[in-house]
Amino acid sequence: LVELPVDLPEGTARVLLVSTLNLLPGTVSVQLRGDSLCLHVLDARLPVAAEVRAAQARIARLWREAP
Repeated sequence: LVELPVDLPEGTARVLLVSTLNLLPGTVSVQLRGDSLCLHVLDARLPVAAEVRAAQARIARLWREAP
């Protein structure tokens, strides 16, 4: 299990993050509590933290660009 920080606003942005991360091979979102996300990762050698940061950045851009 890997604990990672979540910097997105509560609500739909976080739901989108969790749903997106579940699509990554070898990862399953276990729990989202406060500003922390727990992921089950099959291979800890994978760059999961970097992928999560990249996904958060993309989602954050979507929210900033929304009308």
